[in-house]
Amino acid sequence: MSQTYRLCILVYQQLTTLVREALSSLQFDDTEITVIESSADTLPYNISAILSEDYDVFIAGGANAAILSQYSEVHLRRFAVHNTDYLIAIRRALREGKRPCIVQHSLAVPPNVELFSRLTDTEIGLLTFSDGNELREAIRTSRYDVFIGASQTCETARDLGRESMLVYVGTDSIRRTIAEARQFAVELRKEHRFSAITDALIRDTPIGIIITDEDGIITTINNLASSYIGIPGIMLKSRHLRDVARNLDPSYLSEKGLVEQEAFRIIGGIRFRCTQRRIQIKGQEIGTLTTLRIDNRKQSSSPAAASSMQATQWKHLITDSPAMKQLVSLGNRLSMNTLPTAVIGEYSTNKHRIAECLHSCSDRAQQPLIIINLSAISETEAGRSLFGSADTLAPFTGLIEHANRGTVILRNIQYANRAVQSCLMDAISRNQYLPVGSIAPKVSDVRFITLFNLEDGTENIRPDLLSLLTTQTIRVPAFRDRREDMPMMFNRFVSHRYEKNFDIRKYPASCELLCFYEWPGNAAEMQAVSDRFSATISASTRLSPKTVHSHLIHAIGEEKLADFIRRRHQPESPQAVPSAETEEGTRSRLLRTADEMKHFLGYTNAKAAESIGVSRTSLWRISAQKA
Repeated sequence: MSQTYRLCILVYQQLTTLVREALSSLQFDDTEITVIESSADTLPYNISAILSEDYDVFIAGGANAAILSQYSEVHLRRFAVHNTDYLIAIRRALREGKRPCIVQHSLAVPPNVELFSRLTDTEIGLLTFSDGNELREAIRTSRYDVFIGASQTCETARDLGRESMLVYVGTDSIRRTIAEARQFAVELRKEHRFSAITDALIRDTPIGIIITDEDGIITTINNLASSYIGIPGIMLKSRHLRDVARNLDPSYLSEKGLVEQEAFRIIGGIRFRCTQRRIQIKGQEIGTLTTLRIDNRKQSSSPAAASSMQATQWKHLITDSPAMKQLVSLGNRLSMNTLPTAVIGEYSTNKHRIAECLHSCSDRAQQPLIIINLSAISETEAGRSLFGSADTLAPFTGLIEHANRGTVILRNIQYANRAVQSCLMDAISRNQYLPVGSIAPKVSDVRFITLFNLEDGTENIRPDLLSLLTTQTIRVPAFRDRREDMPMMFNRFVSHRYEKNFDIRKYPASCELLCFYEWPGNAAEMQAVSDRFSATISASTRLSPKTVHSHLIHAIGEEKLADFIRRRHQPESPQAVPSAETEEGTRSRLLRTADEMKHFLGYTNAKAAESIGVSRTSLWRISAQKA
């Protein structure tokens, strides 16, 4: 079945006429070309609908190209205006005795005004604008006589009674640009097809596959290989292979002068047939291919290995932030003893994972790990649930006995009733307990780790029990205090929903937004955001940085982000500041708020002013006064 390539041309006024004239002489049976008339002011409001059409390549000129580049890094071809086009307009203006000025969108590549001034021995002006309001104000207050630019510039100048000159490419150049865009779309389809086939082969093959670069850094790993190693694939990328599986270090091949080696390797208690091959192009080494196949003839059945993979370990945590590095350092020390430990933090800060690490990295790692929700145990069942029953007609093994020589993680202690708290006091303070209906006490060899939510308080907990449970403490930082971890945390959540390999770190603007936002809901909020984000990108065939950033903004909530930015700059006590200083502080606050909205949310000056609650003209004047 033949393919149809889709091009979208964004134009305005006079350029629309030139494009339609050029299209009348072009015949592409396999290409669908859509012409949309849009200005720099209207395009931001239509951008989502336009991008949702999934065009292969966009073509635009002037401000439209600049706006499109700001909102999405789609495949774009521009109707270029060359220096000679500007010079023709400039010389025409000079012959008429006018002082010319070039007008251009602030995001577009500026022309070489200095060169034009030297060639004409005349000062040539340059005005830039980000929206129609700025353009109108700039032309109205300018000292120049004639304004050289695109359709929007000419239209605005005409409305203000000022002279203008239209500068545009000819139909020959337009036809050439459209033909190049169509050929670019053909090449893109070939590349996407090859990439999709390659990804499917690597992802779905029944063999564990790991590809590293020439330095041994993991660049590609399929789901099967990451499951063998026991760490999510998104956390393995950009790490050295020897750091996650020392016996797979690919540097061994080059050290021994080998091109390929096959051997048996034990990973996670399982024996694999491992093949490693150096990848070379024209004699130059570019990486190593490692394949893993389970050796069905012999497998390790060590229960210790299976047990160690069940609970979170310190190496599974994301620890790029100083706060988490400090936590892991303290956690390693606390793992070495059996004293009761309190893990303290806000809701949804993954306190249970820290508790699991304290267990899995201790001498009790091979013993049971029991998690008890204390709020679910009634007063009448407290003794039987925790200590068990010795009744010959209805014998029952309690949770404490199930965890013997292991670890118990206590949840919701603040909601535990008095009977439950009394039972815990016996088990912790006396290291023994008495099953219901028994006269012989049993020894309690259990380590207790309690999860405390900062928001809940400790008023309902017995003071003596609280003192014992908090013999030693470890505090889990909120997401706002570990901003460096946010990109990898987001990657981990996305990997649970999105089948393809995705790394938010490839998109710097989106990474910056993840680290900028405070995540008041911590892990629960990030999970919800990542689920929405994954559902959105799953429907996209191409992910550009701007597209990813737009999806992320909508997943978090544009209004939520705007409100967060507004609250960041609210004055704490404006009444205590002198009036003159308050006025200056208000201007600075408004500018900082607007700048952050434009930077993180891609707002124009007009939209930022509307969100802040001031007029566009007021914001423009404040900005001009500040400058």
